[in-house]
Amino acid sequence: ADAILPKPQAVSVFMHSRGERAVPSLSIVIPVLGDVTRLETTLVSVLSHRPASSEVIVVLATSYDDPYELADEVKFVAARPRASWVEFVNLGFEASRGQVIHLVEAG
Repeated sequence: ADAILPKPQAVSVFMHSRGERAVPSLSIVIPVLGDVTRLETTLVSVLSHRPASSEVIVVLATSYDDPYELADEVKFVAARPRASWVEFVNLGFEASRGQVIHLVEAG
């Protein structure tokens, strides 16, 4: 039988009653050092299973067309070409606002 994946939740920005952005409890950082096709499988899984109070940050040095128009749900951070894995991770950590950071490998 074919598996049916749940539709990703469209919750990336949370507002307090005063209109201020709430700090997410979890930042999910995905460094993408190579092939962006591996990213899409990871994004489907992460967006389908992430907690409500979380943000998703993708760090990449190659262009990504964002065919699913995820810019409102995912923060894309540009790394310099030939950046090391440590630089990718540091950029993701610097862009995060969560109280806890979870590092996820694309693929």
